[in-house]
Amino acid sequence: MCDDEIVANKYIKDLERGTSEECWGLVLITNFPCDPSMQTVYETVAAEIRNNPEFKDAYVYPFSTLHTTILTCYAFTRPRLDSEKLQQEYLNGWNELIDQARLHPEWPKGKIRLHCKEAVAYPDAVVLMYDDVDKKIETMRKILKAEAESKFVQLGYENVDASMAHFPTIIHSTIIRWRDAPNYKYSQVKQSFESIMQKHWPADGLMLSADKMHLVVETVPYMHPPQNLHCTWELL
Repeated sequence: MCDDEIVANKYIKDLERGTSEECWGLVLITNFPCDPSMQTVYETVAAEIRNNPEFKDAYVYPFSTLHTTILTCYAFTRPRLDSEKLQQEYLNGWNELIDQARLHPEWPKGKIRLHCKEAVAYPDAVVLMYDDVDKKIETMRKILKAEAESKFVQLGYENVDASMAHFPTIIHSTIIRWRDAPNYKYSQVKQSFESIMQKHWPADGLMLSADKMHLVVETVPYMHPPQNLHCTWELL
C-alpha cells in the first residue's frame, strides 16, 4: 500500500451495509454528550465535507456520537469474550476499579477542560485534537493504569486481564473514517480537509468542558454512545 493512499475501514463498510455483526467492547469515555458550544461549527464543517466529492466515501460522525476515550478496557477488535459471565466480570471489575481509582488522593476534581484548536487528517481517520488544559485526563489515565495493574486480583476479578486495556497517548474525538478508499490521494484529501477547517474553525480554537465520564458497552463498532452507558460518574 502506498503511503499516499486512504485506508478504508471494513467495520464502517459493514455498518453501512447493515451486515455488521454485534461486537463486544468496553470503553471509558468523557466529553459525551459533547459540549453543545461546538455543535454549530462542527455541523457546518461536517456539511461541507459531505458535499465535497473527495469525501464521498467518508463516514462523517454525527455530532451526537462525538466523545473522547479515556481508556479502552477491552477493544471490540479483539476476539469476543466467550461468555456472558466473563463479559459481566469485565463490567463489574472495571466498574469497581474505577470507583477505587476515584478515591485516590490525586484523582482530579471538577470538570475536564479541553481546548480544541485543530484537527488532524490521517490516512485512516480524521480526528479533533484536544489540549488537556488542566492535565486531568492525563492524571486519570496514570491512576487507572496503576490501579489496573495491581488491583483486579485483589478485588476478586482473576479473569479480568489488565493487559488487554489500551491507554491512548492523545486526547481526541474521531470525526471521519472511510467506508471505501476514494479515487483521490491522501495528500489531496488532507489538503482539502485543512482548507475546510481553516475556513470554518475559530482561529483561537474552542474551549469545551466535560462534567461526566461513562463506562460504555460497545455493541456496534465505533458507535459507542448512547448504546449502553453501563455506568456514569459525575466529575465533581
